[in-house]
Amino acid sequence: LELVSNLQGNNQYTLYHVINYTVTAMGSRLLKRWIGRPIRQHDELRMRHLAVAALKKQQNYLDISKILKDI
Repeated sequence: LELVSNLQGNNQYTLYHVINYTVTAMGSRLLKRWIGRPIRQHDELRMRHLAVAALKKQQNYLDISKILKDI
């Protein structure tokens, strides 16, 4: 499994293709950047995990996703 592009130059059968549920071009670019350059600072990583967990727990991501589709 390749990360963001395969040998043919597209993203089919890549990690990016499998986990990409972004709704904006900006989110898509950010996801590619995060895959290519993962966080190495544990505190920053922990903060990101806590933020995602909070969104997931409150299901706020559903409303946010609808808003972002219009951008």
